[in-house]
Amino acid sequence: MALQQDVQSKSSAVATPRANVLWIATRDHGHFSEYRRLLTAELGAHGITMDTQPFDGPATDFYAAIDDHWTVFASAALRGLLTGRRTVGLFFRPGQCFGEKRRAPFKRLVFGVLSRLPRTSVLSILPNAVDPRFAQVSTDWIYDPQLWDLHYFGMPPADAFPALDREILEAAAGRQIVLSLGQVELRKGFDFFCRIWCDSPEIRAKYLFVSAGKVNEESRAAAKKFAAAGGLLIDRRMEEAELRHLYRHAALIWSCYNPNHDQASGILGRAVQLGVPVIVRETSYLDKLSKHLDHPTVAIPFREPAKAAQALLIWCPVAVDRTAVEARPRMMRERSLDVLARHLGRRTTAPTSH
Repeated sequence: MALQQDVQSKSSAVATPRANVLWIATRDHGHFSEYRRLLTAELGAHGITMDTQPFDGPATDFYAAIDDHWTVFASAALRGLLTGRRTVGLFFRPGQCFGEKRRAPFKRLVFGVLSRLPRTSVLSILPNAVDPRFAQVSTDWIYDPQLWDLHYFGMPPADAFPALDREILEAAAGRQIVLSLGQVELRKGFDFFCRIWCDSPEIRAKYLFVSAGKVNEESRAAAKKFAAAGGLLIDRRMEEAELRHLYRHAALIWSCYNPNHDQASGILGRAVQLGVPVIVRETSYLDKLSKHLDHPTVAIPFREPAKAAQALLIWCPVAVDRTAVEARPRMMRERSLDVLARHLGRRTTAPTSH
């Protein structure tokens, strides 16, 4: 009987057709490239074939970032009402529907309608626990893939970048390292990062602030002052493997971004996976997300360098529960893949509410 059931189960699995998904994105570098590679591999195990080229026959349109072309997404969703084609997309900035900008009420109305259309799914990459209002403008939610992707991408060998290691460790001279990663720009709070460093001798005595990433023109003046005050400025485009490697040196990761850049962050996501504490802006979505995930943070008031410096000076590292650090990404991966598979046309287990 058991053998017969096993054969029937296998026959059923073979008979079930794969779901075809067309990946649509305005660019294919940085985290978009990593999203595509990760989700293509992960969803393949769920019976979903994802490709950047159109399929012959039925397929679901999957928009990697609705925010980049939400009018195109809306048009596709409306066409789907007539053609029966599914339209699914990831929503990076649902908070903009509730902001103070003039367009916020309009976006709230549009996404409120889109997220309720048949054969259309708007998937927030921030959980509703961060802001319950997200449920008004999204069909469902997943965890940002960069909160659970390191099992796929892995970490480079510890000795992969010896010259970079020497540069940082020699500059630190025994001080703890506060690390700002990725492209240097105003929206990521770089000018505030520099103010904290430049204004506080006590901070410079306890920490070494390191900025690793290409400096935008708008931040070049601040970067010059930062370097003149002894901060370590690595002004070049960093390889993805280098960025992951640098977490090994950090006591704290900078994720304190401008109020107008209130969204998920892959920089914070990797810190969560590696158990590295983060600096976030008080009351930001990243502050709330970190609390939701029980991840250690230092929450600082934005544009108040003296108060921010004081918070960093009194901060003491806490012992990280390695079991929790390892278990949390697995939970987020399972929840996210289940949601994606269901909305892309494959029924899996019942959704969880993590």
